Amino acid sequence: AAALPAPAVTLSGWLLLGSAGRHEGMQPLAGWTGAEVSVLGEQAPAQAGPVEIEALPESAWQPWSGRGFIHERGAGSAWARIILHNPSEAPQTGVLADIARYADHVDFFSRLDKERDPQVTGPDGWLHQISGEWATMPAKAIGGRETAFPLTLPAHGSRVVYLHYQDRVALWLELGWWRSAGDFHSAMQRDLIAESFYFGALLALLLYHGIVWIRLRFSATGHYLLYLAFYIIYLFGSRSGILVLGLSLGSPWMEAIGGMALPLSGAFLAAFGRHLLDLPERAPRADRMVKRAGYFLGILSPVALLAVASGHAHWLHLIVLIGVLSHVTLFGAMVAVWRAGAGRLRHVVLLSGLLFAGLVPLAVLLRDVPIETLCRVVMLGSAVEILLLSLALGERFAHMQQEKLAVEALGVKVAEGRQQLQEAYADG
Repeated sequence: AAALPAPAVTLSGWLLLGSAGRHEGMQPLAGWTGAEVSVLGEQAPAQAGPVEIEALPESAWQPWSGRGFIHERGAGSAWARIILHNPSEAPQTGVLADIARYADHVDFFSRLDKERDPQVTGPDGWLHQISGEWATMPAKAIGGRETAFPLTLPAHGSRVVYLHYQDRVALWLELGWWRSAGDFHSAMQRDLIAESFYFGALLALLLYHGIVWIRLRFSATGHYLLYLAFYIIYLFGSRSGILVLGLSLGSPWMEAIGGMALPLSGAFLAAFGRHLLDLPERAPRADRMVKRAGYFLGILSPVALLAVASGHAHWLHLIVLIGVLSHVTLFGAMVAVWRAGAGRLRHVVLLSGLLFAGLVPLAVLLRDVPIETLCRVVMLGSAVEILLLSLALGERFAHMQQEKLAVEALGVKVAEGRQQLQEAYADG
């Protein structure tokens, strides 16, 4: 039974880390000699435009590694300057994209070349395009959730681009250059297909267990449903699912959705574990630990909303980290119940242990990879956990069915014994 999730996990892993991770034709700007990236050392005046920014002295710009936080706390804006070089003999018509894509609003400015850029949408002599989470779909330079801009580089030439970032929570800059627009769109389609499969699998589990709960009304199933539902809400919001639907939603509401949904998901996970494992009867000490963790996570949900509303959304990183508490405590509870004699959980406990043992060093090894890759690793690990908990629920149902059959068999034997006694008295 423990091997049943293997095909689904293997397919999900290939889609999330194989297919979705293939970005052929994309060159990260970090450390690339074909581009120069710098950021404005001091915050520019609010009304500054590309003309004023271009006129700043070279000393105002600081070299940028190409990936990382520009600012991490509170509302802010930042200017980035990218100089792209094209040493080839033919023009390059590609896409300049921010792989992280988590910014409320991004303005793109580049000196206009009427032959390459026939559409003039910005100040005189400038090409102006916009993107970001709060930008409406028709207004975006490239439709979708990505922060991306089409750009043409002249043969044996260079082009200077200015990006003005604005966000109410934090700014993470991770730029890449796609030499071919076709490669960019193909990669985005692969990402969307992989995540569609992932969310489809989660929704299928939600529907299946919803039907099971309606028929059996088993309390552990109800808590599993709530755990899975709030996790889907959290993940859908944090993965910019709203933008995929053609709507616009950015900070602080996107962070508020995730900040409230994730702790609630952990709280219901703790309740699910208590009912599934019969902790009050089997392991009272572990039950108290899981119960307190669930209450604590439940309190964190309004705290997360308060943090966002008060302008301290950077606290959400700590809240997400604390949310891991529910998974650790549940694993500890499973070990305690297993030691108490519940051998039917051995496969789930062993696989959960392998999951923890594998993800911790993997997270350390992947600390220098793009943020999107880290997100997909977390998604895959969560999918494994969700499937394991579903398997544990199935194991519990099977055990309950066996107990029911055993009780019925005992009842049949008792009835037969009574019948034999009655016949014996009748003969006597």
